[in-house]
Amino acid sequence: MRNANVVAAVSGADEVNLVVSGLARFEFQVQRTIARVNNPKNAWLFTPQMGVDVALNQADLLAHLIAEEMSLGDMMTLIKLRKGKYSLVEEKVDPASFAAGKALRELAIPELCVVAAIIARAS
Repeated sequence: MRNANVVAAVSGADEVNLVVSGLARFEFQVQRTIARVNNPKNAWLFTPQMGVDVALNQADLLAHLIAEEMSLGDMMTLIKLRKGKYSLVEEKVDPASFAAGKALRELAIPELCVVAAIIARAS
């Protein structure tokens, strides 16, 4: 642990994850700690003051994923970046949709969105 840049405490026991994170931060001066929160009632303990930089609360993550899947339709999140601030998503355009066959400049794409690639599939 003395040479680690990041420690991820991901056991099935919140108390173990909290102790490992605290030891990593305060005893071994690890720069970044990540801890799994199994019981949502314990989430309040997983703070920087307790040695945890990022707390991964299973209940919150699952609820967020379910809500995202319900609202995205055919859009699929491929990866989250910067602690979820940004997402790389894939959107499949139905051949009968308004956007099919149009140039990007013809579409009302939100200003903060960046189109990284367009993949045309052969029919």
